Amino acid sequence: MYVDVLSSAVGVLPSDLSGGALLDWTRSRRTDMHRVISTNTGPSFALLVAEVAFDRALLKLCEMHDIASDPANFLHPAEERARLETELTIKGIDLAEERPRFEDD
Repeated sequence: MYVDVLSSAVGVLPSDLSGGALLDWTRSRRTDMHRVISTNTGPSFALLVAEVAFDRALLKLCEMHDIASDPANFLHPAEERARLETELTIKGIDLAEERPRFEDD
């Protein structure tokens, strides 16, 4: 079911997100997802929304950096997120970094 939800949401990113803006967007969505996970007090749909928001941004960022990714690979979302984040790290992109950028690279 998660793959279907993510597949439906992938194309729903603002079209002007690229470069530094896309990286900032992805980092923000990752922070939001981890905040929801750590508080774990809200309804389960809040976690689903946060995960989908991060994963669709992550997929777009990976596409921009020529990293093979596909919503169909999210049968085990945590594992696929870890794989993609590792691939980005190999390319020098640290999603855990919190500094605001807001400029295009």
